[in-house]
Amino acid sequence: MNMQCYLCKSKNLDARKGSVRDNKTLKILECQNCGLVFLSSFKHIEKGFYENSKMHITDNTIIPSDSTRERFLKY
Repeated sequence: MNMQCYLCKSKNLDARKGSVRDNKTLKILECQNCGLVFLSSFKHIEKGFYENSKMHITDNTIIPSDSTRERFLKY
């Protein structure tokens, strides 16, 4: 693996069990130096992805819309 941690820049990474429900090709990685857990790639996230997710921020709290909440409850 030729990646490094986005937080501490360590290359000491381990793959974690599990998968990303909407992109099974992504690996879930954990930095053995600082403990950060992140995805093997962020290329699947297009510009506007979070803005268009229908999640709203109020007083530093993210509040999902009703349709988003329903979608997450299915999993």
